[in-house]
Amino acid sequence: MKTRPFRFGLLNREYVLDIEDNDTSELVAAEIVTGQAYPLHKWLTEAPIKTIVDVGANVGIFSFVFGTVFPEATVFAYEPHPETFDVLCGNIKNLPKWWIYRVAVGETSGRQKLYDRTTSNCESLVRTLRECTDPDIQSTEVEVVDANGALPPSIDILKIDIEGME
Repeated sequence: MKTRPFRFGLLNREYVLDIEDNDTSELVAAEIVTGQAYPLHKWLTEAPIKTIVDVGANVGIFSFVFGTVFPEATVFAYEPHPETFDVLCGNIKNLPKWWIYRVAVGETSGRQKLYDRTTSNCESLVRTLRECTDPDIQSTEVEVVDANGALPPSIDILKIDIEGME
């Protein structure tokens, strides 16, 4: 995966994280950092947040932002795509408390194909009709874990973005 730096300010500090090198990634990262995608309401920032779960973490922008805003919380990030997982690891390695899992989260445990949409910046366990005939679609077999057994028993903030498997 080709990446580029994404620079942003958060809590009066400047940060640089790696994002995938395309226009969509920068737009999505900016929406997360500015609170457009996942608003940080005042009542939320005053709550005693201990556990943050990011299912479909991608490169970890959400994990990083929320883990920075809530430094006492432990962040659990789940991302099955091997290349995306590597970028995620680099992006959140400086958070105080984190656990990263290279797995997909689903209804049942097992192995499944992860379809890589090289033209649209997303991966999914769901194969669409268009992809059945698209020669550019590649797949990687990934481990899928049952959400009931894989996620922490108590969650304060949960983000799920798993490209059609919600």
